[in-house]
Amino acid sequence: MPEPQEASTATPPPQSLQTWMDLFELVTKAIGALAALASVVYLVGAAVLAGRLSMYSLPWEVVINQLPQSFLLAIGITEVMTPLIIVGVIYLFVLLGSWELLAVVKSVGPEVKRVFEISLWVLTGLAVLLVARLLFHAAGGWGWEKALIAALAAIFGAAATSLVLLRVPAAANAWSQKDPHPVVRSAVVAVAFLPLISWNAMTLPLPYALACPTKSLAKENGWLIGQTSDRLILGSTEADLSRRHIMLAPSTDSPIMATYQDPKAVPLPPCPTVPG
Repeated sequence: MPEPQEASTATPPPQSLQTWMDLFELVTKAIGALAALASVVYLVGAAVLAGRLSMYSLPWEVVINQLPQSFLLAIGITEVMTPLIIVGVIYLFVLLGSWELLAVVKSVGPEVKRVFEISLWVLTGLAVLLVARLLFHAAGGWGWEKALIAALAAIFGAAATSLVLLRVPAAANAWSQKDPHPVVRSAVVAVAFLPLISWNAMTLPLPYALACPTKSLAKENGWLIGQTSDRLILGSTEADLSRRHIMLAPSTDSPIMATYQDPKAVPLPPCPTVPG
């Protein structure tokens, strides 16, 4: 007969120790998730700024390394992530209010409903954005070329997100379930807006800045790209686009004026007189 095996002498950790271990694991995962999110936001901010500088025919490769990471994070948060959160919250309120956009389309299958719902929301957002850019010229009106690219970006976001829902069973189940949920569905709709919101952020205008002269510094002016602790990063404004370049203007003790309007149409006030 086989000899009986000895019982394991290992004992589970005390309940209090297990609780601390679970808490440590949770905190570690949260920190990792925050670091990953910060990296994504940083990359989004860098991509938006690079696209915006390309609109002005300015070299962006030099600028990205000159700016502090906090500046690029701020661009990603304020110009991309915040609008996406607003879109998700609006959609969440619509869901919680039980306003079913597809109530009149009961005969179609669930796959078509998912595609139709995402597409309808993204195209509605595109229409609102086009109207806003048309009305508020100070925010940089769109010509037909940029409006066409915006429409293509909206269609791409809706199509790519719908494709994920159709091809990934876990995503389709999360979208279809009512528990858990409206939050998941709102996040999916917000992600579908990412190409459109990113394009909108790229086409926002750069302000025009003027660093007034001092006893030791000459006057500098150009498109304001960013600012560090002691200097401005400006883009030159030559009519010949091939000659545009990046300038670093010391800003310590120098009066600075900026405007979002065309400086030729609405000139800035004159600089104060430099003391003798």
